[in-house]
Amino acid sequence: MVQKTIKRYMEEYCREMGKERTFDIKIREDAPLQRNTVDCGVFVCQNAEKIARQVYVNTRQEDLKEARLTMMLEIFKGKLSAEERGDIREFIIFQLHQKER
Repeated sequence: MVQKTIKRYMEEYCREMGKERTFDIKIREDAPLQRNTVDCGVFVCQNAEKIARQVYVNTRQEDLKEARLTMMLEIFKGKLSAEERGDIREFIIFQLHQKER
């Protein structure tokens, strides 16, 4: 089971860092699923970001094109864009509309 392997790895990693930590495995029955075979990396990153921000995980296939562009800009800038999320969204939407013309 992949979840147990990840749990064990994370606990061992924490021990190596000098911290004793136990992780619980939580499997959501309503977890969003990707609907193709090419978006797995973006999908996982989007879900991980939402979990880290402690917000509801509601990643949708339709959002991945915009998410991919946001991630690209974040990598290019070298920082996450939480505080700039609105500006980046506007830029991305503008770019998407330009490509559709």
